Amino acid sequence: MPKQEMLEILKRDREVRDILSWPFDFDLSVSARDADWFQVKPEADTNILACDGTGGIFLLYSPDQRLIHLTSEGQAGVIASDLEEGIRLMVAYPYWRDLLKFSGGGKLKEMRRVAPYLERELHGDQPDIDKQRSTLKKRLSLLEAVDAIASLHAAVSTLGKGIVVTAPDGTEFESLFNTFTVESNPAWKQA
Repeated sequence: MPKQEMLEILKRDREVRDILSWPFDFDLSVSARDADWFQVKPEADTNILACDGTGGIFLLYSPDQRLIHLTSEGQAGVIASDLEEGIRLMVAYPYWRDLLKFSGGGKLKEMRRVAPYLERELHGDQPDIDKQRSTLKKRLSLLEAVDAIASLHAAVSTLGKGIVVTAPDGTEFESLFNTFTVESNPAWKQA
């Protein structure tokens, strides 16, 4: 689906916006956030699209409209090649941030390993998640995500090369990858 068409659906379909806001943590209602707390280099047009529940933001970065996520804790990176790929990722893996957190420093194998634990927790917390996923796929005409974990890994590790996000004082934001693994969570060790 062309980006403009998807943006129009996101603008006019309140149920889609509400579902994306929770439990997918992609809140389009507060996109007009102030951008004075970061800079993206090389300089290009950016469009703040949405925020998450912790104060982080999602922006589209020109010229090719990559989707970048900036956390309120000073991490940033490209998470998808475009808006549609980003939303497919969020629908398939609403816990995509935790896939990065428990990646063992950016290892695809670790991201795949943690996914079943996160999916089980998601279903325990959000019993309607499959219905919500189905609604979003239908209303946004989303194709099935083809190996979205590998796409996320590639976006953060490769698509973001050469793109640097800094704070006003010049401090570079850190990678979205973190060093935790499945073993870092005591509850998962027992499962």
